[in-house]
Amino acid sequence: MFLRASDDWEGVVKRLLETGGILVYPTDTVYGLGCDAESDESIRQIERIKGERGTKPFPVLVSSLETAFEVGVFSELAHALARRYWPGQLTLVIPRKNGHLEHAALGAPTVGLRIPADSIAMRIAQLSPSGCVIGTSANRSGLPPATSVQVLDPEVARRVDAVLDDGPRNGQPSTVVEVVGDTVRILRKGRLDPTSDMGL
Repeated sequence: MFLRASDDWEGVVKRLLETGGILVYPTDTVYGLGCDAESDESIRQIERIKGERGTKPFPVLVSSLETAFEVGVFSELAHALARRYWPGQLTLVIPRKNGHLEHAALGAPTVGLRIPADSIAMRIAQLSPSGCVIGTSANRSGLPPATSVQVLDPEVARRVDAVLDDGPRNGQPSTVVEVVGDTVRILRKGRLDPTSDMGL
């Protein structure tokens, strides 16, 4: 199913997410491959689409700070980073609360969370039953992420339930930082550098 952001897509996407569907959608970085982040079977399907990726957990886009606080354990520093950079291109890897996002994290005790600075991606997270949506890039492992629907891998497009088109994205990945207590470790560099901005 092909949808345009200029059309009335919200009802279709809401039903898709509620029934375990898989969606390609625009974010503030690249096009994402997503489902409700608490739907274990849907996440397994995304694993099959992505292919071999080792034990790398899936990033999760959340609809609000309140939702993030429900699923993650925020230290004082993590809370300060979230307040400063969300919505935006910063993924915080923090401890997850027991019983939440276990399959998205592949069983790891931490999970990567982000509130996107994109109105469509934010709305998709809001429409998802858990308020959280998987936010991995829409490509098979080892291949470049899709910055537009036009360059989306046909194999990925064939195996999802819907593709939502909203034009090209900038392709700049989010900065990923792990926060342990009062320590920050950069796992992936993007446009943001919180260690420099905040003197960490």
